[in-house]
Amino acid sequence: MSVSSATATGTTSPTYATSSSNTLGQEDFLELLVAQLENQDPLDPQSNTEFVAQLATFSALEQQTITNDKLDDVISATSDMQQLAGIDMLGKNVVAQSDNFYINGEQVDIGFYLPEDATSVTVSVLDEDNNVVSTLEYSDLSAGDNFLDWDATDKDGNPLPEGEYSLSIEAYSADSEIDNVLPLIKTIVDEVAMTSSGSVLSTDAGEIMLSDIYSVTNN
Repeated sequence: MSVSSATATGTTSPTYATSSSNTLGQEDFLELLVAQLENQDPLDPQSNTEFVAQLATFSALEQQTITNDKLDDVISATSDMQQLAGIDMLGKNVVAQSDNFYINGEQVDIGFYLPEDATSVTVSVLDEDNNVVSTLEYSDLSAGDNFLDWDATDKDGNPLPEGEYSLSIEAYSADSEIDNVLPLIKTIVDEVAMTSSGSVLSTDAGEIMLSDIYSVTNN
């Protein structure tokens, strides 16, 4: 409740005009406190304990306001840093941690990160309807980043049509299936868009969020 005015006669309780806001700010709180002191009953004054409690409430409100202002500054600075980081990636090779990518007639560099050596790896490429359109099989791969020599063709060697695709990866060691295998997409950043959700990088492999970038290298 915002206090905009206070009028009183004698010991009559003050009345306040309220705005449409439901937030009591520092100035409103102080005005309310002063009005209470001015209009208290001289024969029954406000107790020291109650007055101190109100002052403590005002102090806490002031501290919260300062904290909120500082948080706004931090959020603004972080947003500016993200925008600069996105712009700095223009024209560079980026590797994104993502299982989604776009085919537009060009070769697409897809791969994965292995947390340990693998005896066998199967990569399935799925279309928008989750149909497997291509299957790639590899053996005896080392831990780390592995990119595939794939020409964006289907099971019969025909070029895949333009559209959205995704990856499904299964990796096995000599003992069991390997967990935490990360799908990777390597591409070049052509454009950077600033959105409310953060910087979005436009590439031949589709749009990539800045937060999904795994690594960056110069061409």
